[in-house]
Amino acid sequence: MASPNLSRVVRFHLSPEPHDVVQGVNSYAGQPMCSGLSAYYEVESWCHAPPDPRTGFVESIYLIDKAVRHHVVPILAEAFGSRVPPHTLVRAMFDAVDREISSTLMRISWRLSPYHELAMDRSDMQHVIVKRRYTFSAAHRLRNVALDDKGNEELYGKCAWPSGHGHNYELEVSIATPIDPDANAMSIAEMDEIVHAQVIDLFDHRNLDQDIE
Repeated sequence: MASPNLSRVVRFHLSPEPHDVVQGVNSYAGQPMCSGLSAYYEVESWCHAPPDPRTGFVESIYLIDKAVRHHVVPILAEAFGSRVPPHTLVRAMFDAVDREISSTLMRISWRLSPYHELAMDRSDMQHVIVKRRYTFSAAHRLRNVALDDKGNEELYGKCAWPSGHGHNYELEVSIATPIDPDANAMSIAEMDEIVHAQVIDLFDHRNLDQDIE
């Protein structure tokens, strides 16, 4: 049987004011936490190994938590408020966790917001994966052309009504960008412009049955 994977999310806050940072006890809400204005981040680690024959664990979550809070958080705290490109920090984050755990770290992901994420895979340590989430709304109608309106309504319910119905769609787009800060990497502003031009502007507030070729 193939070895399983384990993922673990560690949440924490960073502040430019060190005196605002406290450890707290609610790790689910973020630890360390801040009493003042702060940035909230999530770091997810994917580990791979045969289960330990004694514990059945792929990895101790306590080791992962310790690696992130004791080593990754200081890396980000030192860079916080600087002009360091965020994607250049991901390799250091990966190495910091990898050397502290017993299993093999396969991937690390840093969520800067619910809509923006940076990740690195062991299979390619020279690139960072930049993931962005987008949303658009569009309408359509469920209809089988072999049926009349009554038959379609019996089959699809209100989704077959002639006026159609709408959905809110989410789109995730990922690109691989070099970790080399001198490389001519695509900015997130450029990424957003391309996605809007090629997808959002074409599909948003459209009728997919009538407006989309």
